[in-house]
Amino acid sequence: MIGAHLGSLEHDLGEIARRLARYPNFLVDTSARLLDLALKDPESVRRLFLRYQDRILYGTDIVAEQSQAAVPEVSRRSNLEFLRRTYASELAFLQTTERLELWNRSIRGLGLPEKVVEKIVLKNAGAIYAI
Repeated sequence: MIGAHLGSLEHDLGEIARRLARYPNFLVDTSARLLDLALKDPESVRRLFLRYQDRILYGTDIVAEQSQAAVPEVSRRSNLEFLRRTYASELAFLQTTERLELWNRSIRGLGLPEKVVEKIVLKNAGAIYAI
């Protein structure tokens, strides 16, 4: 079972950890909740991600109102640039410990090891969805 949006528990890292500990088949995704995490103590978030690195999935809530094939070329390029910037910023939050300007705020990144980021962003979903 995947709890979207950190299981809607983004306000309580302790409760996320308790549920992950209690329910071995429970996973969470980060869709639309990285800002909530960025506003918490980075070391607490980092510990949660390290401990449950096999049960956290990267996700977004980016929605396209229509097929990109139906969008004029200029808008399509702008949309793709927005996606590129968003993904790059969110990956930087996971990868670096430096201060970043994200979501109109100055936050510190988590500095997760490369292998952990790879699991969260790619490998966990591949294993769960058998892709």
